[in-house]
Amino acid sequence: MSVSEYGNPWITCPPNVIFVLLPNQKEADISTVLRKPTSNMKDIRLTPEKYKQLLFPAGTTYITYTAFNGANKTESCNVKVIVQGKLFL
Repeated sequence: MSVSEYGNPWITCPPNVIFVLLPNQKEADISTVLRKPTSNMKDIRLTPEKYKQLLFPAGTTYITYTAFNGANKTESCNVKVIVQGKLFL
């Protein structure tokens, strides 16, 4: 591992997202509007893991991006995802 992989991690999250659920959709695909976080680490993880596909139901959801270094130090940031609209089953 390089020296930089043991440095203190930092991470900057993208802005919060507001997305309108289209009629008759159960979830919104926000992959086209959610930018990736910036960090000095390569190992960045998104939680909760069930949102890795970036599909969100109507309502407000918070996701967390966490940057990890080679010494298991972490730094995290949060993004609020708001999906507006009615859920049609």
